[in-house]
Amino acid sequence: MYELDKIYVPFSIRYKMMSYSSRWTGMKLERMVTKIGLILFIMGLLVIGITLLTPIEKWIERRVILDGKGDIRILHHYEKFLTYNFTIDPQLYRNLSIELWIYSKFPKNVSLISNGLRVRLHDITQYESKLPITPLELRKGIKFEINNIWSSNITSELVPLKIITPLPWRDYSVESIDLVDILCNEVWNLIREKSLKIQGFTPYLNNLTIFGEAFENSGRKFNLLILDEGNYTRYFKGLKFKAYWSGTNSSSYAFVVYNYSIFSRKVYFVFELSKKLNIEKEQLMIVVPRDYRFTTKIIRFFHKTPQAVGNITIACILREEENRKFNFYLFKGSELYFSGKGKSYYEINMSIPLSESTSKFNLIVEKNIPEEIRVSFETTKSWYIVPKYEILLKVFANYFRIILEDKTSYYIVLLWEEKVKKPLDELLSVGEIITILGAFLLLVGRSMRKSKS
Repeated sequence: MYELDKIYVPFSIRYKMMSYSSRWTGMKLERMVTKIGLILFIMGLLVIGITLLTPIEKWIERRVILDGKGDIRILHHYEKFLTYNFTIDPQLYRNLSIELWIYSKFPKNVSLISNGLRVRLHDITQYESKLPITPLELRKGIKFEINNIWSSNITSELVPLKIITPLPWRDYSVESIDLVDILCNEVWNLIREKSLKIQGFTPYLNNLTIFGEAFENSGRKFNLLILDEGNYTRYFKGLKFKAYWSGTNSSSYAFVVYNYSIFSRKVYFVFELSKKLNIEKEQLMIVVPRDYRFTTKIIRFFHKTPQAVGNITIACILREEENRKFNFYLFKGSELYFSGKGKSYYEINMSIPLSESTSKFNLIVEKNIPEEIRVSFETTKSWYIVPKYEILLKVFANYFRIILEDKTSYYIVLLWEEKVKKPLDELLSVGEIITILGAFLLLVGRSMRKSKS
């Protein structure tokens, strides 16, 4: 067996051989990366170019806003006439329609009307729908309306028909109406009627006009005053006052009060009634016998309380038949009301309240002579009475009501699908990705080449 001797290679030669081998490997990798990047870049451009040069037909959704608003306050009525000149070839579109969307806290009545379109919606708070339409209808126009019964001009019956029968012992009668309660209750009644889940609202009332009529059923005349709360208080206290409206000495009135202040809350109708003077006369003979020094007589001016307005006036005359002198004393209980001495003729005038009309008085006639005397006691009673009145009252209110929370948002959009020729988006995306990747590899190959040099 022969044993080969080991060959010794110097270190410098080995280093050069390794360096050359590494450089050759790097050159191969750089060329490979550059080639792959170039191939990918060209492929990506080819995909993009072919896609752009050979587009496909596609249906694209189009939309145009015809009208729309957000959080607006519609007062009574909103109207808009919508038109659009739709000129696209019928072969290039399909599914032409309008989309209506509306939202409101308080219900609204909405309508869309054209030659072939009849949409009427009642008491809606939220609605969304697509409605087919034709180009001809768009050109001729669509009438869009929103009607609001909440924030609008309102006419209400405050008092539908009320018969007022004043008390017989008063020469006036008062009918008060709480405006705020009645007008707000109308809103609450509407909320309950429509079964709405509304917990509260903030009303603003403006331009309040009160109108109506009042007439007496049998034609009796009276005066009519329309007052606010402050002026009624002054009237009641007998102070100077100012009436919103007044009428005198008639049996019927038609009244209109413009711009009544809602801050007064209440309105007062004061009926001043005609008074009639009632007079009654009575005569009583009081005899003091020869053997008596005086005689006592119990006097009751009324046995039943009369229907009087105010105090009762009583005039009394005491007269001795033969003009003989006498004394008299008129008591109510222990209180001396009137007295007279040493005359044959006396006159008494007094005013008593209605509450004392049936009270008992004691009349004492006294003589100072031994003969019999005969004293005539004549009374004239007068008081005012109010005839029986039957006043019919009808009251209405016209005002502008605004509910501050009552806001509406809506939009009307024209929709259709349009046929267009368009590159396939997916292929364009693939071509873009390939092109970008190829460009990236070209940049990497270039940087590798620069690092070697």
